[in-house]
Amino acid sequence: MLTAIGRDGRGAGTRCTPVIGAGASASIVPGAATLARAWADEYDHPLAVVRRRPRPT
Repeated sequence: MLTAIGRDGRGAGTRCTPVIGAGASASIVPGAATLARAWADEYDHPLAVVRRRPRPT
């Protein structure tokens, strides 16, 4: 928990929990699909073939 900062720059007297999204580590941690493929290959586990349809224009 952190102390919230008010608009005036002073502590607002409330507590908050910072939430960091998944994209924050995107430059150092591979994405879920990349990890899934690597682990499937490493442990000889077949994954379904995913075919994406083109989006309608």
